[in-house]
Amino acid sequence: MASIFPFALTALGLANTAKKGTVPPSVVWSFYAGAIILLLCCLLTVFRVKEYDPVTYAKYHGIEDNQEKKGIFAALKSAPKVFWTVSVVQFFCWMGFQYLWTYATGAIASNVWGVTNPTSAGYQAAGNWYGVMSAVQSIAAVIWALVLSKVNNNHHKASTPQV
Repeated sequence: MASIFPFALTALGLANTAKKGTVPPSVVWSFYAGAIILLLCCLLTVFRVKEYDPVTYAKYHGIEDNQEKKGIFAALKSAPKVFWTVSVVQFFCWMGFQYLWTYATGAIASNVWGVTNPTSAGYQAAGNWYGVMSAVQSIAAVIWALVLSKVNNNHHKASTPQV
């Protein structure tokens, strides 16, 4: 939701442009709001979520402790195929996200608003619009993850070793 803050703050009347070399107030206050929300969520997690000690966790999940301890390289060598598949997918996804986060605002500003000057109102409006699109994408990803978590996935359990 943090990516929608500049759009919302601009709609509330906070300036969305600034002199060259400075950051618009709508973006500055968005970072402050994001930092406060992040801090509150971290504090809530620290004080409200109970972690179990390893013995209780193992008992709850039916894990026996008679397994031989492996080093990191031995664990990687015996990792299931799905681990490596997900690793490759995540590697390329994160490369794509870095590219998107770096160039999306400039691309939208140039191709839709027809501006390339980062201090212009059009460029900042493009950045706000990218924030709205990022928020929609993030919300859709959360909803899709919730949908996928409900999908019966029994056909993978037989081939995936339980840890």
